[in-house]
Amino acid sequence: MKVRKLTPLECLKIMGFNEEDYKKLKDAGISDTQIYKQAGNSIAVNVAEALFNELKKAQLLELKNE
Repeated sequence: MKVRKLTPLECLKIMGFNEEDYKKLKDAGISDTQIYKQAGNSIAVNVAEALFNELKKAQLLELKNE
């Protein structure tokens, strides 16, 4: 079985970014190594959104119980 490395674009897409974001990084002279690091230090938008929604629900429940 052959294993291949994800491209910087694929890493960004997994994290919720799009090709335009990738193009902006490349046009700014950001190296692939730095793009990998930036993708690794980000959080997927849908995950962050779900976390914030759950925190908001929990806070609303606490307010109702006071």
